[in-house]
Amino acid sequence: MVEEKIFLLHSDNAERSKLAHFLESNGLNVYKFGRLRDFTDELKMKIPSLVILRGDTKEYNIAQVIKDIKNSPEYIPVLLICPAVESDAEKIFNDSGADSFILHPVRKTGLLASVNLLLQIKRLKTDICSLTDEIGKLKIFLNKAQGTEPITNFYNFEFFKKILSVELKRAQRYNFPLSIMVCAIDGYDGICEKLKEPERNSLILNISMLIRQNIRDLDIPVYYKDGHIMIVMPHTGLEGAVTLAERLRAKMAGFRPEPEAIKRITLSIGVAERGESENISFHDMCKGALSSLEKARAEGGNRVAIPDLI
Repeated sequence: MVEEKIFLLHSDNAERSKLAHFLESNGLNVYKFGRLRDFTDELKMKIPSLVILRGDTKEYNIAQVIKDIKNSPEYIPVLLICPAVESDAEKIFNDSGADSFILHPVRKTGLLASVNLLLQIKRLKTDICSLTDEIGKLKIFLNKAQGTEPITNFYNFEFFKKILSVELKRAQRYNFPLSIMVCAIDGYDGICEKLKEPERNSLILNISMLIRQNIRDLDIPVYYKDGHIMIVMPHTGLEGAVTLAERLRAKMAGFRPEPEAIKRITLSIGVAERGESENISFHDMCKGALSSLEKARAEGGNRVAIPDLI
């Protein structure tokens, strides 16, 4: 069982000792502090299960102390001991960022009930975080097993190799056209620098949804790497692939992302095909699409390019 550590910061020696003695008699491990400096130093080394603070002191800024506590990587509940006048106590509490408060003089039953409730909330939050982590790991495992990427739910590149190899064999056997395109988000690295991870994931998800809505059910989207999406287009020649690529490019140029830091998203797209009577390897087809992509980027981005004619 994890030991419950209570940090008690209270400048009144007698009151601090009385509160600590009562909590310890109820099986809790209490660390007593009379000075903010000692409390802060200990907080750097240990993460408490709960912090109890005197809320009517002028020796330090309550809101700042609680803000520092809340910067911990773990959730730490804070209980304030506030003045007897409830209106004053509520103002201190509302301005502080604490999780709960009790009035002075402290009633032992009220103190113990508040402490136990906040400790229970902390345990529940910890359990939820653990479950969320486990769910995330399971989703990644499932996506890998299914050959998909977790954010977009597009096929991943390893699975794409199998798909394209199969489609190439079918195209060669039955002599039908096959094309692929590589879509790259222009300025992706700069966009990532402006966004936090959840915002970045949300943006990628919205972009992937827009792409899925504008391709055929027959087409196969693949998450190639950061900021890059490949699309396999069976029964599609170069002209049809370029038409689809131009539609995606235009749709993306008109897309308005939710994060305010990003004003506009554009795509550079490279297209390559396997002609109706052409035998081409997986490597050469990918190389052609990537070469076209670099050509689109070199011409300024937000455009579609095809391989140079030999």
